[in-house]
Amino acid sequence: MQRPKHDGVLEASFAHHRDKTKMMHTFQQPPLKVSRVLRLDEENPGHAYVYLMESSGGMVAGDRNTFRIQADAKANVTLIPQSATKIYPSHNEQSCVQELHITVGEEASVTYLPEAVIPFEQSRFKTKTVVQLRSSSSFIWTDLIAPGREHRGESFCYYELEQRMEVYLEGRLLALDAFRFQPEKDALQSVGVLGEYQYVGSIWFFSEATSSIDVKGLHDELVSISDCKVGITRLEDRGLHIRMLSNDQWHLKKQVEKFAQRFASLH
Repeated sequence: MQRPKHDGVLEASFAHHRDKTKMMHTFQQPPLKVSRVLRLDEENPGHAYVYLMESSGGMVAGDRNTFRIQADAKANVTLIPQSATKIYPSHNEQSCVQELHITVGEEASVTYLPEAVIPFEQSRFKTKTVVQLRSSSSFIWTDLIAPGREHRGESFCYYELEQRMEVYLEGRLLALDAFRFQPEKDALQSVGVLGEYQYVGSIWFFSEATSSIDVKGLHDELVSISDCKVGITRLEDRGLHIRMLSNDQWHLKKQVEKFAQRFASLH
């Protein structure tokens, strides 16, 4: 018997209170859940860390997960999905859909550090992220996309993977990034797409602190990383975008996390 599709919802809001960021409101609709606030940074005990959990073990065709995260003024929170996002085969031509809506208040920061998206053979996945920033907000986002279950010979055997990222600053569109991979229709491992690589990693960093970053020096450091192809873009004086390609998932993950941590120390 086929499992009924699920419609998961997770809402969480955070506020700065007495030198600490606290989770003020949550709404959890299975299979999505959120952990209690953890204090993992001894040097910054007021920073809130929470784990985002998906109890079903993966998304099946027709499933939808919606996250709504709000960090009010001066709140500082890091969101960590507990495991990789597994996308199971679609036998009815329906896509799995994930939406994230993140609002970051004045002098607040949000960091999102997920595990990889793993699209299984014959799967369909669409994800959309919308971020609302204020002039003094800081936001770090990373993601990692796998070609599939590589060890099972399923690289680029999924039907479709679509990703869209929208970032607004004071209501004005600051960044828009969208792509759709359809391996049956497009030669993904070709010049101008992924080339010889299989894994895609991204880092977005939005903060007033980006204006002080030496982009050329950072670019020179990035291109010197072995087993990776890297590009960097400055978004006005308010943001940076780094995209990395590799054939080694764990090496790529390590590099993405390293630069995300460096950016986190700046805001």
